[in-house]
Amino acid sequence: MLEPIKEQEVIDLLASFEHKPVYLHVETTNGAYANHFDQRVFNAGTFLRNIQVTYTHAQLKGG
Repeated sequence: MLEPIKEQEVIDLLASFEHKPVYLHVETTNGAYANHFDQRVFNAGTFLRNIQVTYTHAQLKGG
């Protein structure tokens, strides 16, 4: 069962990785949620695996 996150714990965890290299796995959709204003244009997706990033500030947003 899903439970609400413990916001401060997530903020602290994100802050603990600031200024350190971390690895991300990123995928995007190519059509399911995209607006198609021109049917002649192909909407390409993105798939990135194990990309290394270093972030300077983490922020938790949303409702």
